[in-house]
Amino acid sequence: MASVILDPGLLAFIPSLSKKQLIKRIEILSGWSKTNSTQPWVKIALAPGVQAFLERNALFPSYEPAKALLESTGLRSIYAPEDIIRPLTSLLESAISNEFCCVTDELHQEFVSEPCQPWHGEAVVDEMSQRALILAHVENQAHNDRKLNLFASILESANVAFSARIDAIDPPNAGNYEASNLPLDIEDEFPHVCSFEDVCSALDAQQIWAGATSASQIKFAIQLGCRLHLIAAGRYDEFADIPTFYVGSDFLPSLIRWQAHAVHPFAAKTLESCVAAVLDMPTITIKPFFTKRYRSLDLAAPLRAHLSKKGVGLRLMMWQKPGPKRTIEFANVGGKSEEEITYSDPKDAR
Repeated sequence: MASVILDPGLLAFIPSLSKKQLIKRIEILSGWSKTNSTQPWVKIALAPGVQAFLERNALFPSYEPAKALLESTGLRSIYAPEDIIRPLTSLLESAISNEFCCVTDELHQEFVSEPCQPWHGEAVVDEMSQRALILAHVENQAHNDRKLNLFASILESANVAFSARIDAIDPPNAGNYEASNLPLDIEDEFPHVCSFEDVCSALDAQQIWAGATSASQIKFAIQLGCRLHLIAAGRYDEFADIPTFYVGSDFLPSLIRWQAHAVHPFAAKTLESCVAAVLDMPTITIKPFFTKRYRSLDLAAPLRAHLSKKGVGLRLMMWQKPGPKRTIEFANVGGKSEEEITYSDPKDAR
Protein backbone atom coordinates (compact mmCIF):
# COMPACT_ATOMS: atom_id res chain seq x y z
CA MET A 1 0.00 0.00 0.00
CA ALA A 2 1.27 3.48 -0.88
CA SER A 3 0.46 6.47 1.30
CA VAL A 4 0.96 9.78 -0.47
CA ILE A 5 1.27 12.91 1.66
CA LEU A 6 -0.19 15.87 -0.22
CA ASP A 7 1.87 19.02 0.06
CA PRO A 8 -0.53 21.70 1.40
CA GLY A 9 1.19 24.15 -0.95
CA LEU A 10 -0.07 22.12 -3.90
CA LEU A 11 -3.62 22.91 -2.77
CA ALA A 12 -3.00 26.63 -2.27
CA PHE A 13 -4.17 28.79 -5.16
CA ILE A 14 -2.10 31.93 -4.72
CA PRO A 15 -3.27 35.01 -6.70
CA SER A 16 0.28 35.60 -7.96
CA LEU A 17 0.51 32.22 -9.74
CA SER A 18 1.81 32.43 -13.29
CA LYS A 19 0.07 30.81 -16.26
CA LYS A 20 2.59 27.96 -16.29
CA GLN A 21 2.29 27.40 -12.52
CA LEU A 22 -1.51 27.38 -12.65
CA ILE A 23 -1.64 24.86 -15.51
CA LYS A 24 0.75 22.59 -13.64
CA ARG A 25 -1.34 22.76 -10.45
CA ILE A 26 -4.59 22.03 -12.26
CA GLU A 27 -3.09 19.03 -14.11
CA ILE A 28 -1.45 17.56 -11.00
CA LEU A 29 -4.53 17.97 -8.80
CA SER A 30 -6.77 16.49 -11.49
CA GLY A 31 -4.44 13.50 -11.68
CA TRP A 32 -4.43 12.94 -7.91
CA SER A 33 -8.21 13.27 -7.76
CA LYS A 34 -8.53 10.56 -10.43
CA THR A 35 -6.00 8.36 -8.64
CA ASN A 36 -7.90 8.78 -5.38
CA SER A 37 -11.14 7.55 -6.97
CA THR A 38 -9.75 4.73 -9.15
CA GLN A 39 -6.73 3.24 -7.35
CA PRO A 40 -7.78 1.79 -3.97
CA TRP A 41 -4.23 0.71 -3.08
CA VAL A 42 -3.04 4.34 -3.04
CA LYS A 43 -3.98 6.32 0.08
CA ILE A 44 -4.00 10.10 -0.19
CA ALA A 45 -3.08 11.64 3.16
CA LEU A 46 -3.43 15.23 4.26
CA ALA A 47 -1.95 16.72 7.41
CA PRO A 48 -4.47 17.88 10.03
CA GLY A 49 -5.77 21.43 9.72
CA VAL A 50 -4.90 22.06 6.06
CA GLN A 51 -8.40 22.99 4.92
CA ALA A 52 -8.82 25.43 7.81
CA PHE A 53 -5.45 26.97 6.89
CA LEU A 54 -6.47 27.42 3.24
CA GLU A 55 -9.78 29.04 4.19
CA ARG A 56 -8.21 31.24 6.87
CA ASN A 57 -5.63 32.61 4.41
CA ALA A 58 -8.05 32.99 1.45
CA LEU A 59 -6.16 30.35 -0.52
CA PHE A 60 -9.15 28.06 -1.09
CA PRO A 61 -10.55 28.97 -4.53
CA SER A 62 -14.26 29.69 -4.48
CA TYR A 63 -15.92 30.37 -7.83
CA GLU A 64 -15.22 34.08 -8.27
CA PRO A 65 -11.54 34.02 -7.15
CA ALA A 66 -10.94 30.95 -9.36
CA LYS A 67 -12.56 32.72 -12.30
CA ALA A 68 -10.46 35.84 -11.68
CA LEU A 69 -7.26 33.75 -11.49
CA LEU A 70 -8.06 32.07 -14.80
CA GLU A 71 -8.82 35.41 -16.44
CA SER A 72 -5.63 37.05 -15.14
CA THR A 73 -3.51 34.22 -16.56
CA GLY A 74 -5.34 34.08 -19.91
CA LEU A 75 -6.66 30.57 -19.23
CA ARG A 76 -10.39 31.31 -19.02
CA SER A 77 -10.98 29.96 -22.53
CA ILE A 78 -9.24 26.67 -21.64
CA TYR A 79 -10.40 25.99 -18.08
CA ALA A 80 -13.55 26.69 -16.13
CA PRO A 81 -13.47 27.59 -12.42
CA GLU A 82 -14.89 24.12 -11.75
CA ASP A 83 -11.69 22.59 -13.18
CA ILE A 84 -9.88 24.08 -10.19
CA ILE A 85 -12.56 23.69 -7.54
CA ARG A 86 -13.77 20.14 -8.28
CA PRO A 87 -10.51 18.15 -7.87
CA LEU A 88 -9.42 20.28 -4.93
CA THR A 89 -12.72 19.78 -3.11
CA SER A 90 -12.68 16.06 -3.89
CA LEU A 91 -9.21 15.64 -2.41
CA LEU A 92 -10.01 17.68 0.70
CA GLU A 93 -13.16 15.67 1.33
CA SER A 94 -11.61 12.24 0.86
CA ALA A 95 -7.96 12.64 1.91
CA ILE A 96 -7.38 10.29 4.79
CA SER A 97 -6.41 12.66 7.57
CA ASN A 98 -6.66 9.81 10.09
CA GLU A 99 -3.35 8.54 8.68
CA PHE A 100 -2.10 11.13 11.20
CA CYS A 101 -3.39 9.41 14.31
CA CYS A 102 -0.58 10.20 16.78
CA VAL A 103 0.27 13.85 16.17
CA THR A 104 -1.82 16.87 15.19
CA ASP A 105 0.57 19.81 15.33
CA GLU A 106 4.16 20.86 15.96
CA LEU A 107 6.50 23.81 16.41
CA HIS A 108 9.91 23.82 14.74
CA GLN A 109 12.79 25.99 13.63
CA GLU A 110 15.91 25.79 11.47
CA PHE A 111 14.17 23.96 8.61
CA VAL A 112 16.57 23.20 5.74
CA SER A 113 15.58 21.24 2.66
CA GLU A 114 16.81 19.96 -0.66
CA PRO A 115 15.36 21.26 -2.94
CA CYS A 116 15.73 24.54 -1.09
CA GLN A 117 12.71 26.63 -0.31
CA PRO A 118 10.86 28.76 -1.38
CA TRP A 119 8.69 26.24 -3.21
CA HIS A 120 5.41 28.16 -3.53
CA GLY A 121 6.32 31.84 -3.46
CA GLU A 122 4.71 32.72 -0.12
CA ALA A 123 6.39 32.06 3.23
CA VAL A 124 3.17 31.07 5.03
CA VAL A 125 2.50 28.39 2.41
CA ASP A 126 6.05 27.06 2.53
CA GLU A 127 5.73 26.80 6.31
CA MET A 128 2.70 24.54 5.88
CA SER A 129 4.76 22.31 3.56
CA GLN A 130 7.42 22.12 6.28
CA ARG A 131 4.76 21.25 8.84
CA ALA A 132 3.37 18.41 6.69
CA LEU A 133 6.81 16.83 6.26
CA ILE A 134 7.65 17.08 9.96
CA LEU A 135 4.27 15.67 11.05
CA ALA A 136 4.76 12.77 8.62
CA HIS A 137 8.21 12.12 10.07
CA VAL A 138 6.87 12.08 13.63
CA GLU A 139 3.95 9.83 12.64
CA ASN A 140 6.31 7.35 10.98
CA GLN A 141 8.59 7.33 14.01
CA ALA A 142 5.65 6.79 16.33
CA HIS A 143 4.60 3.70 14.35
CA ASN A 144 8.18 2.57 13.77
CA ASP A 145 7.53 2.18 10.02
CA ARG A 146 7.06 4.22 6.83
CA LYS A 147 3.26 4.28 6.88
CA LEU A 148 3.47 7.67 5.12
CA ASN A 149 6.03 7.02 2.43
CA LEU A 150 5.67 9.43 -0.53
CA PHE A 151 5.41 13.22 -0.84
CA ALA A 152 3.32 14.81 -3.60
CA SER A 153 4.11 18.36 -4.62
CA ILE A 154 5.05 20.42 -7.70
CA LEU A 155 8.80 20.03 -7.34
CA GLU A 156 11.10 18.75 -10.08
CA SER A 157 13.32 16.62 -7.85
CA ALA A 158 13.08 12.85 -7.31
CA ASN A 159 13.36 13.20 -3.52
CA VAL A 160 12.75 15.75 -0.78
CA ALA A 161 15.35 15.74 1.99
CA PHE A 162 15.05 17.97 5.04
CA SER A 163 16.26 18.64 8.56
CA ALA A 164 14.76 20.70 11.38
CA ARG A 165 14.69 21.20 15.13
CA ILE A 166 11.40 20.21 16.76
CA ASP A 167 10.55 22.39 19.76
CA ALA A 168 7.12 21.00 20.63
CA ILE A 169 4.47 18.59 19.39
CA ASP A 170 0.77 18.19 20.08
CA PRO A 171 -0.32 16.09 21.84
CA PRO A 172 2.70 16.10 24.14
CA ASN A 173 4.73 12.89 24.33
CA ALA A 174 3.26 11.57 21.05
CA GLY A 175 5.07 8.50 19.86
CA ASN A 176 8.74 8.56 20.83
CA TYR A 177 8.87 12.32 21.25
CA GLU A 178 8.69 12.89 24.98
CA ALA A 179 8.57 16.50 26.07
CA SER A 180 11.69 16.00 28.17
CA ASN A 181 13.67 15.17 25.00
CA LEU A 182 12.69 18.34 23.16
CA PRO A 183 14.01 20.31 21.38
CA LEU A 184 15.24 17.53 19.08
CA ASP A 185 17.08 17.68 15.76
CA ILE A 186 15.64 15.47 13.02
CA GLU A 187 16.36 14.68 9.39
CA ASP A 188 14.46 12.63 6.85
CA GLU A 189 13.88 12.08 3.15
CA PHE A 190 10.78 11.22 1.12
CA PRO A 191 10.51 10.17 -2.53
CA HIS A 192 8.75 12.93 -4.45
CA VAL A 193 5.84 12.06 -6.76
CA CYS A 194 3.67 14.09 -9.12
CA SER A 195 1.43 11.36 -10.49
CA PHE A 196 0.19 7.80 -10.12
CA GLU A 197 2.91 6.67 -12.56
CA ASP A 198 5.50 8.23 -10.23
CA VAL A 199 3.97 6.22 -7.36
CA CYS A 200 4.35 3.00 -9.37
CA SER A 201 7.98 3.82 -10.14
CA ALA A 202 8.72 4.47 -6.48
CA LEU A 203 7.30 1.15 -5.25
CA ASP A 204 8.73 -2.36 -5.28
CA ALA A 205 6.40 -5.19 -6.35
CA GLN A 206 8.01 -7.72 -4.01
CA GLN A 207 7.62 -5.41 -1.01
CA ILE A 208 3.94 -4.83 -1.80
CA TRP A 209 3.47 -8.61 -2.16
CA ALA A 210 5.28 -9.25 1.12
CA GLY A 211 3.13 -6.83 3.08
CA ALA A 212 -0.19 -7.52 1.34
CA THR A 213 -3.22 -8.06 3.56
CA SER A 214 -5.91 -8.09 0.84
CA ALA A 215 -6.57 -9.39 -2.65
CA SER A 216 -6.40 -5.81 -3.98
CA GLN A 217 -2.86 -5.42 -2.67
CA ILE A 218 -1.80 -8.75 -4.16
CA LYS A 219 -3.26 -7.59 -7.47
CA PHE A 220 -1.36 -4.31 -7.26
CA ALA A 221 1.92 -6.17 -6.67
CA ILE A 222 1.29 -8.28 -9.78
CA GLN A 223 0.41 -5.17 -11.79
CA LEU A 224 3.64 -3.49 -10.70
CA GLY A 225 5.58 -6.54 -11.85
CA CYS A 226 3.75 -6.50 -15.21
CA ARG A 227 4.47 -2.79 -15.59
CA LEU A 228 8.23 -3.34 -15.21
CA HIS A 229 8.23 -6.11 -17.83
CA LEU A 230 6.20 -4.02 -20.28
CA ILE A 231 8.50 -1.02 -19.79
CA ALA A 232 11.57 -3.20 -20.41
CA ALA A 233 9.94 -4.53 -23.59
CA GLY A 234 9.03 -1.03 -24.81
CA ARG A 235 5.31 -1.84 -24.69
CA TYR A 236 4.18 0.46 -21.90
CA ASP A 237 2.55 3.88 -22.13
CA GLU A 238 0.12 3.84 -19.22
CA PHE A 239 -1.26 1.60 -16.47
CA ALA A 240 -4.20 0.62 -18.70
CA ASP A 241 -1.73 -1.27 -20.93
CA ILE A 242 -1.56 -4.03 -18.29
CA PRO A 243 -3.91 -6.86 -19.32
CA THR A 244 -7.06 -7.32 -17.26
CA PHE A 245 -6.92 -10.09 -14.67
CA TYR A 246 -8.49 -10.92 -11.31
CA VAL A 247 -7.44 -12.25 -7.91
CA GLY A 248 -9.90 -14.65 -6.30
CA SER A 249 -11.01 -14.47 -2.68
CA ASP A 250 -9.04 -17.58 -1.63
CA PHE A 251 -5.79 -16.67 -3.37
CA LEU A 252 -4.19 -14.73 -0.50
CA PRO A 253 -5.21 -17.29 2.18
CA SER A 254 -3.71 -20.04 0.03
CA LEU A 255 -0.46 -18.06 -0.34
CA ILE A 256 -0.22 -17.91 3.42
CA ARG A 257 -0.98 -21.61 3.83
CA TRP A 258 1.69 -22.64 1.33
CA GLN A 259 4.48 -20.17 2.31
CA ALA A 260 4.17 -18.15 -0.88
CA HIS A 261 3.43 -14.90 0.96
CA ALA A 262 5.62 -12.28 2.68
CA VAL A 263 9.28 -13.37 2.40
CA HIS A 264 8.66 -17.11 2.62
CA PRO A 265 10.41 -19.59 0.29
CA PHE A 266 7.88 -19.56 -2.57
CA ALA A 267 6.96 -15.85 -2.48
CA ALA A 268 9.26 -14.48 -5.19
CA LYS A 269 8.64 -17.40 -7.54
CA THR A 270 4.87 -17.13 -7.16
CA LEU A 271 4.84 -13.40 -7.87
CA GLU A 272 7.11 -13.90 -10.88
CA SER A 273 4.84 -16.68 -12.19
CA CYS A 274 1.70 -14.57 -11.74
CA VAL A 275 3.29 -11.79 -13.78
CA ALA A 276 4.28 -14.28 -16.48
CA ALA A 277 0.75 -15.70 -16.52
CA VAL A 278 -0.89 -12.29 -16.94
CA LEU A 279 1.48 -11.32 -19.77
CA ASP A 280 1.32 -14.80 -21.36
CA MET A 281 5.11 -15.09 -21.26
CA PRO A 282 7.00 -18.21 -22.41
CA THR A 283 8.59 -18.57 -18.96
CA ILE A 284 5.44 -20.25 -17.64
CA THR A 285 3.62 -23.28 -19.02
CA ILE A 286 -0.11 -23.14 -18.35
CA LYS A 287 -2.16 -26.22 -19.06
CA PRO A 288 -5.87 -27.07 -18.86
CA PHE A 289 -6.88 -28.80 -15.63
CA PHE A 290 -8.76 -31.62 -17.35
CA THR A 291 -9.72 -33.48 -14.17
CA LYS A 292 -11.73 -30.51 -12.85
CA ARG A 293 -15.07 -29.20 -14.04
CA TYR A 294 -15.83 -25.73 -15.35
CA ARG A 295 -17.02 -23.18 -12.80
CA SER A 296 -20.80 -23.13 -13.07
CA LEU A 297 -21.23 -19.48 -12.07
CA ASP A 298 -19.44 -18.12 -15.16
CA LEU A 299 -18.28 -21.20 -17.13
CA ALA A 300 -14.63 -20.33 -16.49
CA ALA A 301 -12.19 -23.10 -17.45
CA PRO A 302 -9.72 -24.45 -14.84
CA LEU A 303 -5.98 -24.05 -15.50
CA ARG A 304 -2.80 -24.94 -13.64
CA ALA A 305 0.94 -24.31 -13.82
CA HIS A 306 3.95 -25.69 -11.94
CA LEU A 307 5.69 -23.34 -9.49
CA SER A 308 8.06 -26.03 -8.23
CA LYS A 309 8.62 -29.65 -9.21
CA LYS A 310 10.56 -30.81 -6.17
CA GLY A 311 9.39 -31.04 -2.58
CA VAL A 312 5.72 -30.07 -2.20
CA GLY A 313 5.41 -29.53 -5.96
CA LEU A 314 3.58 -26.22 -5.67
CA ARG A 315 0.95 -25.46 -8.33
CA LEU A 316 -0.62 -22.19 -9.44
CA MET A 317 -4.34 -22.65 -10.07
CA MET A 318 -6.24 -20.26 -12.32
CA TRP A 319 -9.55 -19.74 -14.09
CA GLN A 320 -9.74 -18.81 -17.77
CA LYS A 321 -12.79 -16.55 -17.93
CA PRO A 322 -15.01 -16.84 -21.02
CA GLY A 323 -14.93 -14.05 -23.59
CA PRO A 324 -13.11 -12.79 -26.68
CA LYS A 325 -10.06 -11.63 -24.71
CA ARG A 326 -7.78 -13.83 -22.63
CA THR A 327 -8.63 -13.04 -19.00
CA ILE A 328 -7.45 -15.10 -16.05
CA GLU A 329 -8.41 -15.18 -12.39
CA PHE A 330 -5.90 -16.47 -9.84
CA ALA A 331 -7.76 -19.03 -7.74
CA ASN A 332 -5.23 -20.49 -5.30
CA VAL A 333 -1.88 -22.20 -4.91
CA GLY A 334 -1.55 -25.73 -3.63
CA GLY A 335 0.73 -28.75 -3.41
CA LYS A 336 0.74 -31.69 -5.80
CA SER A 337 -0.69 -33.85 -3.03
CA GLU A 338 -4.05 -32.08 -3.16
CA GLU A 339 -4.33 -30.79 -6.77
CA GLU A 340 -7.39 -28.73 -5.96
CA ILE A 341 -8.71 -25.50 -7.44
CA THR A 342 -10.93 -23.21 -5.39
CA TYR A 343 -14.42 -22.71 -6.80
CA SER A 344 -14.79 -19.21 -5.39
CA ASP A 345 -17.48 -16.76 -6.42
CA PRO A 346 -16.18 -14.61 -9.33
CA LYS A 347 -18.11 -11.63 -7.93
CA ASP A 348 -15.74 -11.65 -4.94
CA ALA A 349 -12.61 -11.45 -7.10
CA ARG A 350 -10.61 -8.24 -7.27
